Amino acid sequence: MAFVNYSTAYPSVHRDRLSSILLHNGIVGHKWHQLRARIDNIRLQVLHLEIQEHQTVDILRGLPEGSRLSPTLFGIFVADFIHDLQTKFPHAVINLAPGLPHNGTTRTWIGGLLYVDDLALMSTCPLELQAMLHVCQGWSIRNRLQINTQKTKVTTFFETPSLQKARGGKHRPGPTLPPFHIHAPFPTSSPCSYLITEVLQFEYLGLILDPKLTMHLATTEAIRRAAHGQSVTQAVSYSLRYDKKKFPTHPNTKLGSMEIYCTTSFPPESALNPQYY
Repeated sequence: MAFVNYSTAYPSVHRDRLSSILLHNGIVGHKWHQLRARIDNIRLQVLHLEIQEHQTVDILRGLPEGSRLSPTLFGIFVADFIHDLQTKFPHAVINLAPGLPHNGTTRTWIGGLLYVDDLALMSTCPLELQAMLHVCQGWSIRNRLQINTQKTKVTTFFETPSLQKARGGKHRPGPTLPPFHIHAPFPTSSPCSYLITEVLQFEYLGLILDPKLTMHLATTEAIRRAAHGQSVTQAVSYSLRYDKKKFPTHPNTKLGSMEIYCTTSFPPESALNPQYY
């Protein structure tokens, strides 16, 4: 299983490509023009002592952070990659447990899972997983997204020592092949290979996954966080009861010469028809 991390997600979306994907998926007419206007009119305002308030900079690429529409639009944008994976790797399937049919079948495709910008590539074959990494990198280059190779990791589940030996050992997809990697032109213009490290465990969406999926580490971490939260709550409760120190209602603030605050402005979401959410 490969957990792919992108250096940037929303800020890297190519708007013309997104508009083309929306048209291809049947979003046309007035709805398409509204969405296009929504992502085109984004300006950046820098608040600084030496910069006038009316000065803004147009942002010509990406989706606005904090918008309720951005996760949906990004999902539509990257779904093109999932369709590409399904076409090139139709046999990346698993058998479902008895009594859990999916759409009337006992098998389901598991090549890629996507939660917003968290991508997981899955396969029962290490060679196929390496091929998926190459396809993922090719799609990312075409769509101007950059994979963060330092944070992208590979891990295996329920792999026996004999199976690991058969593929050439840890980090390798095959006995005669180099370790897991991608070919990337970043950060230089000359393509080169970047290794993808194989790890024993990985934290995905806040959940620590171990090789046997026992969830022991995840349970331990959840207990630790719960205990920490309880300690903080008790400390705050005690402070509110017994701490007599008075804090000013409006503390004095000072803007340093090197402090910069950025805000983005774009058309209010209320300007869009609610049916388009």
